[in-house]
Amino acid sequence: EAVQVVGAQRRPELNGVVGRVVDGSWDSAGRVIVRVPDQRGGGSGGGPAAHIKVHISRLRPVEITSDLSVPSFMTPPPGFRAAGPPSSLSGGRTRSASCLSDPFVLADRGSSVSRSPPMLPSQTSTALASEILGMDAASLDGGVAAKRRLFEAQRAMFKRSYVPALVLEKGARYHHPLHTTDATQFESEFCKATGGVPLHKAYPKEDVVLKNPRTGAVVSPWAP
Repeated sequence: EAVQVVGAQRRPELNGVVGRVVDGSWDSAGRVIVRVPDQRGGGSGGGPAAHIKVHISRLRPVEITSDLSVPSFMTPPPGFRAAGPPSSLSGGRTRSASCLSDPFVLADRGSSVSRSPPMLPSQTSTALASEILGMDAASLDGGVAAKRRLFEAQRAMFKRSYVPALVLEKGARYHHPLHTTDATQFESEFCKATGGVPLHKAYPKEDVVLKNPRTGAVVSPWAP
């Protein structure tokens, strides 16, 4: 079987070389023996043939890789679809299922598909857009700009519908501390009653005598 070496990293000079598989069975590493022209003669391929071991993932059949030699001006454009075999076209004008499923494939001039209008928004969305945007329903088409305006209008309407309910659910939020509370109000009134003496200084400090429960000796207080 004629194969071509592709993707060789250790010996990049073998990439693109066409050889023939000598033994179809591969070893434990997944390599097969391929007979290629000897590359020691400058890469011309005129020397004797050499047998090398190549991994099967680095080999491509010549029938598949022969498409690489087609000139660029003969290659079809990216959007071109190849026609089916002649046997599938013998029964008349028949197309493959992939071509029929493509919405951009043009139908025959006399068919009803070619005379059908382009896809338009539904009647509900058209009426909603004409009501919200103040546009005529006949002026709306299936373009991207009209769909974008319709989406923005629907999103604005949705925000206007849920934002008031969300505010009521959250309630009033205070992002700053309160000026007065019950504790601060009591402290201010206590200072006014005592002539400016705060609560923690209004009463004298009690003398506490701590004793050891076992020996009865007086110990130093915990706090000075």
